[in-house]
Amino acid sequence: MQLGYRVSEGGAALPSSGFSFSPSSVALSAGKASLVPLIVKTPSNLAGHDQVQMTASLSGVSASATFPLTVTGEQVLYSFGGGSDGAYPHASLIFGSKGELYGTTEFGGASGLGTVFQLSPPTSSGGNWTETVLHNFGSGSDGAEPFAALILGSKGELYGTTEEGGASGKGTVFKIVL
Repeated sequence: MQLGYRVSEGGAALPSSGFSFSPSSVALSAGKASLVPLIVKTPSNLAGHDQVQMTASLSGVSASATFPLTVTGEQVLYSFGGGSDGAYPHASLIFGSKGELYGTTEFGGASGLGTVFQLSPPTSSGGNWTETVLHNFGSGSDGAEPFAALILGSKGELYGTTEEGGASGKGTVFKIVL
């Protein structure tokens, strides 16, 4: 028996090309009950829709239910320019207590040797995230080219490492007090 899916909103079919179903097909046996977890990935162009109706049909018999819609996809929060704002953010980001993000760039900044930055969320709906450079690596003694993720200390300070610079030129461990 073949199990098929149709996704609609307000009775109107939504474009099936944007949805992916996992599993895409299910083998069912007559007389056997089957519980099949279904993952539906939705296209990002459905932002603003809050629910969809999904209809499953099996051998001409259909059943439908309404589900909340979670839009998957990517949203760019900030694009680095490679100048004073930094370049090549390799490491993972960490969250601050007010929804801000912290990270490092390996290069760029005032001296081209990397930065520690903060991204602040928009203050209004549809606004842009704002980048603030918290530290520019540059003298060599403070380190250069941070590559690994930061960690957040118990009092809100940031700790990290650099690949280069420092007293012997082999890197540093640093702390930034916010």
